[in-house]
Amino acid sequence: DKIVDEVGSQVEYLYNHHWEETNSLYSFLLARAWVDHDLLLMNCDLLLHPNILDNLLATGGDAFVYDSSSGEGREHMKVRLVDGKLKEMSKRLLQSDIDGENVGMLYFKSETATRLFNIAEELINSGHTSDWVGSAVEHLAQDIPLTGVDIAGLKWVEVDSAFDLEKARKEVLPALKKPGLTRTQFVVSVTTIAVLAFIFLTAFVSWFSTES
Repeated sequence: DKIVDEVGSQVEYLYNHHWEETNSLYSFLLARAWVDHDLLLMNCDLLLHPNILDNLLATGGDAFVYDSSSGEGREHMKVRLVDGKLKEMSKRLLQSDIDGENVGMLYFKSETATRLFNIAEELINSGHTSDWVGSAVEHLAQDIPLTGVDIAGLKWVEVDSAFDLEKARKEVLPALKKPGLTRTQFVVSVTTIAVLAFIFLTAFVSWFSTES
């Protein structure tokens, strides 16, 4: 309700009325009739640097974001890649097979999104109503190459706990709020330096002339 109050009619809402006995795979399938174009799929509890999205969109689709510096935690959705393509995505990967943590942001071309919805339906119909959407993505990756985009070094957090929330407040959010040097700021800075240099040079020439 708070989200609806804040966002209003800017978006379309799809409700999973069986959320207590299902998981994200079931919720994902509910959007099937609504999606008829390229699809950006992301978890709702992410706070991340905007460059992460830019890097993902730059691939043109059929790609996902992962962090090679993370993935050791029990609740992390771990990934294994082969030649830069997704091979496995699971919370139960062996330590030796982990190449990083799935951030929870994926970008699919229209045809690939359709295939992903078909896989989700097959899994749901076979009784996998409590699966994460990651299980469908893992199945998809066996047929369609999904490129991994490593964003290690860029700030992000998935808020699953009070600890994550504290990290979001103290580490990630402040980093995202740091102002970058815009073009206007750059021009102003260079102009200011030039003016100060001119004043200094004028003062020096005037002093030198007086001393001479």
